[in-house]
Amino acid sequence: MDDLTFEDVVSVQPKIDEVEFLGKRAWIRALSFDAQIALSEMFAGKEDQEAGLADMKYMVAHTLCDSAGKLLFDDAENGVKVLGNVGGKELLSLFKHIQTANGMDIDEEAKN
Repeated sequence: MDDLTFEDVVSVQPKIDEVEFLGKRAWIRALSFDAQIALSEMFAGKEDQEAGLADMKYMVAHTLCDSAGKLLFDDAENGVKVLGNVGGKELLSLFKHIQTANGMDIDEEAKN
């Protein structure tokens, strides 16, 4: 096994999964650690069941990307505004893919 270098860390590419969104091929990427921190701060004090569609839009804005892994929204706040035009059913379907891609199972956590 090789020794880890600074270049190894800098060049890490997120895992990308192909999904269907709005009837088109789309991609989601794993949440970055910074995005996880921002989202955990936003969700702080809320029960898992309280995560509504507004919260889901933030997660979509932090994960929806092109086929190369570049986020579609440079600014999550702007992404949330744009995603406000998308139906809840479509967002919920994509959110479930995002949960799976990031190893989250909110339904399982709620049982425990």
